[in-house]
Amino acid sequence: MCGLPLGDEPVWRVVDHENAELVAAALTAGTSLINEAPAFEGPAHRACALYSAAVCPYLAGPTARRSQAVSIPNLVIIDKGEARGPAGAVVAFDGCRAELAHGKLAFFYGQPVDMIEYQRGDDLLDSLAAAVRGEPDDLPRAPAWLRDDEGAAQQAFEAEVQKITRQAKPR
Repeated sequence: MCGLPLGDEPVWRVVDHENAELVAAALTAGTSLINEAPAFEGPAHRACALYSAAVCPYLAGPTARRSQAVSIPNLVIIDKGEARGPAGAVVAFDGCRAELAHGKLAFFYGQPVDMIEYQRGDDLLDSLAAAVRGEPDDLPRAPAWLRDDEGAAQQAFEAEVQKITRQAKPR
């Protein structure tokens, strides 16, 4: 989201209603959540994930629908038009790894350690404001390629994906 390194803190991800229910049950019971289903959205900082959930039309609205399908044979199929569900969550995980899944970059998240449930993106504005206030004053600026040059942003993105892809183990 911001282009800055993640560091050692937990990684965050926004999840739909079904995944939010699974994570909530695991956290409440104090048990592990073994989820080997790939995700195609990469990890984020807490503030970045909260921002995404607050402003993305699909993530922010309970009646929103996916604008794109995701399909990997024998792994996952998410149809275009699938609903997010009545609620969602911004979830912290103890880690994340990248792998190639049928030629596509996929992310596999570790154990959930925290979550913020919500129904509408507006529900997250106080948490987002607190997360931004909690950021250090000396954060580096976002990389120049994220600012004004779409071509440079695309090239930088493709270079990062190639770097991650070379490091990722084929599944």
